[in-house]
Amino acid sequence: MGVFCGVTAGLVLAALSSDRFMAPYLQFVARNHPAFVTLLLALVLLAGERMPGLAARWMAPASFGVLAVLALGASSWHLAATRDWAAYILRFRELLATNRGRALACRVRNLSRQRHS
Repeated sequence: MGVFCGVTAGLVLAALSSDRFMAPYLQFVARNHPAFVTLLLALVLLAGERMPGLAARWMAPASFGVLAVLALGASSWHLAATRDWAAYILRFRELLATNRGRALACRVRNLSRQRHS
C-alpha cells in the first residue's frame, strides 16, 4: 500500500505543478472513466455476492485506505483543474475587454497555443 500511496502522491503533485496533465485531449478522454469505474465496481459487487471471502477482503481497513488515497487524488485533480480553468477564463476576459474583431481571434489562438506548449 505504501508504494500505491507514493505513486498517487507523485501524480497529484505532478498534476498540480504541470499544465501537461490539463491538456484538453486528456480531459476529453477522461470523460469515460466514471463509466468504466462503475462497471468495475458493479462486477466486484456481484463477485462479492457469490464469494463471501472476497467481500471480507474488500471491507478490510487497507481497502478503505486505498479508497481514501484515490479520493484525495481525485479531489486534488479537480482543484488543480479548477484553478487552471479560472486563470484561463480571467485571461480570456481580459482579451475580450481589450480587443475587437479579427485581432481578437488571432490573440485567442495564440493564447490557446501558449497554454498547451
